[in-house]
Amino acid sequence: MGQFDKYLYTFPQEGGEWFGMITPRGFLRGNKELKTSNLTIDFTALTKAQPMDVPHFHPIDEYILFIGADLKEFFNFDAELHFWIGEDPEHMEMVPIKQSSIIRVPAGTYHAPTFFKEFRAPLDGSALYPSGDFRTVQRRVKENGAYEYVYSGEGIGQCIKNPKVKCTFCGKCVAEQMAIFEKDENGELSEAAKEYLRPYYEMAEKNQTHRFDKYIYPFKPMENDNPNLLGPRAGFRGEEEIEGARVSFMFNIVQKECQLGDIHMHPNTEEYLFFFGSDIKKFFDFDAVIEVRMGEDPDHMETYTFDKPTVVQIPQGIWHGPVTFRRIGAPINYMPVYLNGKYGKVVREGGVDVYKTGGIPE
Repeated sequence: MGQFDKYLYTFPQEGGEWFGMITPRGFLRGNKELKTSNLTIDFTALTKAQPMDVPHFHPIDEYILFIGADLKEFFNFDAELHFWIGEDPEHMEMVPIKQSSIIRVPAGTYHAPTFFKEFRAPLDGSALYPSGDFRTVQRRVKENGAYEYVYSGEGIGQCIKNPKVKCTFCGKCVAEQMAIFEKDENGELSEAAKEYLRPYYEMAEKNQTHRFDKYIYPFKPMENDNPNLLGPRAGFRGEEEIEGARVSFMFNIVQKECQLGDIHMHPNTEEYLFFFGSDIKKFFDFDAVIEVRMGEDPDHMETYTFDKPTVVQIPQGIWHGPVTFRRIGAPINYMPVYLNGKYGKVVREGGVDVYKTGGIPE
């Protein structure tokens, strides 16, 4: 047993009967799974036209990613989706997404549904929530016209089909609701599906101010001069790309044995290192052996080795790096997620700790 064992989490294969989603999925359900986690995130491959969720908001920012499911072809976004966002659920705007993008949803801002209108290639839809306790609030109208606000979250939601038990994320209730979105032999939606969507599109026609466009960032290809990584690379530089963003991250498709990064630490925030298959549709296809080093100082580091999809939480002030890809049998994705919109790290040079800003998570 090592000092930092509690910060490593092997992804379980989360199944279920979800409509238009490939299972098993990769999911970090915050501190319900990794006890010390301050991050919740899913990796979900989507394959069918459907609306996801109903209007709701969160007490903190949320970041939603829509990208090509095969990360080796990150910018192959062959689909169209419509995303609703607004200050209240009766006055929401519709934003079309036609390329790999990230959306910052500010705290208290209503959003959803997301209608995945057309699929010509599967997409990944990931929600990154920088807290270990995922929470949502919905507004409903009571019979007397008054509003009620329904609070829910990870581990406290009740099963829709059997309210006497907690939700286990089996997907059955959603699959039943979304059955009306199964297209016919001509590729057309049913009348019931069109009627479901009608009020959202009518609302959007009245409320298109484009005031939320600033929270949407289409990913840009990044140059890659490392032959061990598949290019072009993609990532998000936080505040440089969306005002007020408080996260930054990188996608690195590792295709050869190598080392990445240096020995460093982050004095003011945490970092999470994700390792999983390079195709979200096959999240658990993982043919690799990886070593991560961690320690309270750079002269006393412990090595942790794993060969399954894993996330490593790096607490603030803990030295780590480099990451050693000891064996690569097939490309994998290495995704460092940094819980701050401005990347910074401390390295030790000649016995002196030096703080460096800028760059990208590593």
